[in-house]
Amino acid sequence: MTDREYISGLKNNDNRVIEMFYRSNREKFFSYFRFHFSKDDDYMADLYSDSCVALWRNVQQGKLCESGLRCSLSTYLIAIGKNTMMSQDRRHKPVPVDDEGLLDGFVGIVRDEDDVPEREALFDFVYKTARDMKPPCGNILPAFYWDKFSMKEIADKYNYSSDSSAKVQMLKCRKKLRSLVESYLSK
Repeated sequence: MTDREYISGLKNNDNRVIEMFYRSNREKFFSYFRFHFSKDDDYMADLYSDSCVALWRNVQQGKLCESGLRCSLSTYLIAIGKNTMMSQDRRHKPVPVDDEGLLDGFVGIVRDEDDVPEREALFDFVYKTARDMKPPCGNILPAFYWDKFSMKEIADKYNYSSDSSAKVQMLKCRKKLRSLVESYLSK
């Protein structure tokens, strides 16, 4: 069956086509993830099911149509799997939260929304750099962005005279971190 026929069958909720697609791509998907990542079979089975459902939703919502496919449908499915896996992996480790604009201007440098490895590398660098900075920055930035401390809690914990003085110090630390990230991005 061709990719166009699969997409048409998925769009029409043809159970025969859905089952055929599911069975015909399973081994290729598993082989790819066994070769490139060290994930167990149970994890890959869940990932495969989630990826197939996401592909089906994309077809149902019109995000993927017969004329819009730029690669093979199995390659598209593997890309969904990689993005899903990386998203799940990110949830299990601290990732910079951009509530206060810490990453403003940096994320835009990663132009392709689907370039998860490049974005992941940037987030990893920011996280590691902030954690490795000498005090007070190595204390304040992680406390605010990842531990979700308020300015009052930071002022109390690190003996600042007020919330305002803690905030001034945090802004100086953000400026230092931004400078380090800009150097990293210019390499």
